[in-house]
Amino acid sequence: MSTVGAYTYENLVSTANAAPVGTPAFNSSLVPLLKNWRAPLSEFNAEILGNALSMVDLEKTGVAYVQITVDALNLALTAEQMDTAFVAVLRISREAELGQLEAYPDGMWRLAQALESVGRTALGHVRVCEALVELVGRMNLQMIATRDHTKPRGKQTVRPDQLAANASRGVRLTHLHIECLKQCLLAQRRDLYVRVMQNVIQVRLDAFGHLLVQPRARAFMEYHLYAGMVCVGLDELEWAS
Repeated sequence: MSTVGAYTYENLVSTANAAPVGTPAFNSSLVPLLKNWRAPLSEFNAEILGNALSMVDLEKTGVAYVQITVDALNLALTAEQMDTAFVAVLRISREAELGQLEAYPDGMWRLAQALESVGRTALGHVRVCEALVELVGRMNLQMIATRDHTKPRGKQTVRPDQLAANASRGVRLTHLHIECLKQCLLAQRRDLYVRVMQNVIQVRLDAFGHLLVQPRARAFMEYHLYAGMVCVGLDELEWAS
């Protein structure tokens, strides 16, 4: 495969396979590689990107899959290339495990940025929003299902650090949530407004602000700003119909 410097998709995938999420090797080997990642391609190549994606087990090394997908989205220029890259986005929406996405939050930020750019192309805000609302909705269900398993029971004293870690059952805000709201506003479709209300806005956020975004205060403000605009937009569409 084509390379730039030491960065290759073979190396990314092999490192991800050797450094699963939750192991010391993940933080010592895979995270540094991802932080300094440069796409090995200077232009879109469907064969190389397709082969790279096919090497990845999405359930076990989804972090690598997300980065290759981001590369594909950023390199795509034509409508055909966009469609090819978007197949990978849809697979993330339907199959990605929460633990893989949360293990490297910068991957979600990169994916949100790439999708923001794609929304301005011929692919359009509608298709991007549809994919995001499916992805975010699935993430929310997984977040709620995996909370509170270690919450202390009974009347025993609970330290503040235990409380902050275990007491909330809410959804942890990500850049993908915020981008979903933005794409919904840009899509201007009533059915998407309704889906976003159900899957993104009408959910309980983590009470302790465990936001997987930086800076947290700005992200929280943006979320509520865009959520309010979606609510107003849906009301306007209801009145107009």
